[in-house]
Amino acid sequence: MIVWKKAKIISLLLVLIISFCFPLGGTSRAAATAAGEDSGFIIHADKVVGTLDLGGIIIGAPGVIIGELPIAFLQAKIYGLTLRKLVRTDYGTMVLSIQSNDIANAKLMNMKVTKLHIGGLCFDGIPVVEQCLRDVTLVATKLTTNHIQTPNMSVETSFDPKEVSEAQSIAQSLLKQDLEKEAEHLILAIHEHESGKASNEIVAFNEVKKDMAKFQEQADQMDRLLNDAEQRRKQIENEADRLEKEIKQGNERIGNLDVLKETVQHLSKQYNDFTIQLKSFTLTLQKIDELLQQAKESLEAKQKTVQNVSETLKKLKLGEKSEIGQEVAETKKKLHSIEEKVRQADEQINELKNEIHIWSDRINQMNKSIEALKQYIDQQHEQEEKSDNGSE
Repeated sequence: MIVWKKAKIISLLLVLIISFCFPLGGTSRAAATAAGEDSGFIIHADKVVGTLDLGGIIIGAPGVIIGELPIAFLQAKIYGLTLRKLVRTDYGTMVLSIQSNDIANAKLMNMKVTKLHIGGLCFDGIPVVEQCLRDVTLVATKLTTNHIQTPNMSVETSFDPKEVSEAQSIAQSLLKQDLEKEAEHLILAIHEHESGKASNEIVAFNEVKKDMAKFQEQADQMDRLLNDAEQRRKQIENEADRLEKEIKQGNERIGNLDVLKETVQHLSKQYNDFTIQLKSFTLTLQKIDELLQQAKESLEAKQKTVQNVSETLKKLKLGEKSEIGQEVAETKKKLHSIEEKVRQADEQINELKNEIHIWSDRINQMNKSIEALKQYIDQQHEQEEKSDNGSE
């Protein structure tokens, strides 16, 4: 038969337990253990308003948080405060519950927290210099305070399986929480509240992060266009070599006027086709160059945003292993890869522009050679006409 009992603690015991948990009159340790348990008190508050300090630790720095997070309130108003402690006894597991039915006030309250969950921030009527946390649940193994007022506090013990199960359920749900991530999310939420979204570097970084897939595709597209341009460059180069060779062969056919005329007609057509190809290639290169300039501007802006958020994370004491720290590092890596593509594209475009200048000189020379052949043909026709007129 399972036996359980629930008893109200008499006034003297109430004072002893409160003093045990929240020592008054100077900073002294509040033992958060009982009956050999070292899991700490499960503390819940509907709302906590005050000035928060995370003890100067760097969230996400390797080896900094090993199971415990120091949290301090220089001063705090605590609404709906409830403390629970699971205690093993000879009669089974007991729940020790301490509850304040009024607003509790504390000064220089320090805690060692092993588990943490915060529902979010509250803003209405809260001074900018203070933070307001709602739906706060944590496990504290140590708690000290210089001063605390806990009006209308009641203390209960219970062996009721339902209440024991409820406390165990809360403890189990807290086990799923990542202490560092919860602390990080809290820091970022407070920063956003204090700085505002318009001037928040983290909001700007999130926009960069969202745009990275599109930016990467633009860089890849530019890369593909340049690869296509390189293939066309080779084709144009081959065409220029072939045309120059045919012009040279045309000069060798000067003795046979009929053959030369056909050759010049062919060369003129080939020359016109070549100039059209070159104009098309030049326009394509201009478009690629425009994409490159846009990529450069976008890259510079994104790198500046990432640099700004990196500096902000240092100020917020969020290290490289924090969730956002890892996201920043990954974004830096992607931007570095794109920067390398942009650098190579810039070099390649400059080389292709130089090729166009060289081709322009070659085209001018080809045109002069073809025009010279045309003039030679015209001169031969004039001489033939003069000869025919003279013979008449």
